[in-house]
Amino acid sequence: MSNGEILFQSASDLLKEVRNESVTVLEVVDELLERIEKVNPKINAIVYLDKKAVLKQAREADRAAADRQKLGPLHGLPVTIKDNIETAGLVTTGGITGRKAFVPSFDASVVTRLKKAGAIIVGKTNCPAFCAGWETTNEVYGRTSNPYDLTRTVGSSSGGEAALIASGGSFVGLGSDTGGSIRWPASFCGVAGLVPTFGRVPRTGTIPPYLGFLDTTQIGPIARSIEDLALILAVIAGPDGIDPRCVPMTHPDLGDVPTEKTRVAYYAGNGFVEPDSAVTDTVHRAADALAGEGVDVEERVPKATEEFLSLSKSLNSFADNIEPDTQPDSQDLQSPVELFPSEIHRVVDRLVSQSQDAKAVNDKNAMLGVEFFYWGMKLDSYRTKIVGFLAEFDAIVCPVSARPAFSHGAPTSESFAPLDYLSYTHPYSLVGLPSVTVRGGTSPEGMPIGVQVITAHGREALAMKIGHMLEHHLGGWHPPRL
Repeated sequence: MSNGEILFQSASDLLKEVRNESVTVLEVVDELLERIEKVNPKINAIVYLDKKAVLKQAREADRAAADRQKLGPLHGLPVTIKDNIETAGLVTTGGITGRKAFVPSFDASVVTRLKKAGAIIVGKTNCPAFCAGWETTNEVYGRTSNPYDLTRTVGSSSGGEAALIASGGSFVGLGSDTGGSIRWPASFCGVAGLVPTFGRVPRTGTIPPYLGFLDTTQIGPIARSIEDLALILAVIAGPDGIDPRCVPMTHPDLGDVPTEKTRVAYYAGNGFVEPDSAVTDTVHRAADALAGEGVDVEERVPKATEEFLSLSKSLNSFADNIEPDTQPDSQDLQSPVELFPSEIHRVVDRLVSQSQDAKAVNDKNAMLGVEFFYWGMKLDSYRTKIVGFLAEFDAIVCPVSARPAFSHGAPTSESFAPLDYLSYTHPYSLVGLPSVTVRGGTSPEGMPIGVQVITAHGREALAMKIGHMLEHHLGGWHPPRL
């Protein structure tokens, strides 16, 4: 079996080859390490790698198979882990200079599950410090480059994972996503990514740790195929007894998910950020492909997504620099107010009155607890509107970003528009909805363009089933010329 045949097949197919003894785990790992040596100097995606330990694990996996031991579902599969996910025995920095030599003594729950399933942890992949920022760069390891154009970004913050997987240096890996950190890199690098329903996968062992009700962080897989996303999700999902917001959820196999009578809303322009023409064309091709499969598609935008920016800004303004437009307004809570009109207005009127009284005593720019409570109510109102939209439709198909990958350094320029890259992902992060990213097209400059499939809570299987259709019709991942 040639290098390309080993490294560029799906993880699911590789596992079959290992089980029927067409290839040994050691052969796979040897080829993978050789590929990493070739591509990583160009893209700087994998930042910590212990070759001796990886080769040792490969030999042990082959011995276990030869001895006919009971093998896990991921036996012998090499995987990589984003550098913000604690991994025992491997330097894990989170991109933070203060942790540049830190070696955790424990595994994040998701890493423990991968190991128990038989996976081999190859190494850690690059991310920005504290997973914050517009590019995958930090003072510990430097910047990661896009394998399709080294002058362009991989996005943030799971950029190391996406770049390495796209380049054939890893089969699958784990990333994390708060507002687009799996989806952006997956789209920019032309691979598949999954953000699970909030609460399906435990976040224990992430950097930064999950914090309070505003946190929307989820751990999810990145791969080159939808099938491989499902493979990994089945292993990492479920409560760990530590993350208090992780709960049991059912999850059917993709083959058991019907698509008859499925209704999909799709849109390219979201009403306040106009996408590039190539992005628009990609979304329309995706809609046409689904229609050809008998899916009922309708061009429709959930208007509530236009509220996300002021809502997000307001919820975070208690920390610093409160914005004038975050002042509570008794007329501002709209639908679904009619669900409980008298009660909600009584509460809001009281909040406004208390806020005004308190601001007369305290600094006028302080974000008060009562005001914070008000915006918590606004958040739930917003969530209800989005959930209500998904009561009409089974899924939403839209861009991941209004633009393909931007050039390195663009975020420091005055012309950089963050809303172009956030307005299609973060509105759904605020609701905790699952999302699948799949490559749907290519820009005139040769850069991948991803589309995302969003479903209601707990319906990842449907999102992946629709993503699989798009992958089949639109081509999915294809290797870069590195």
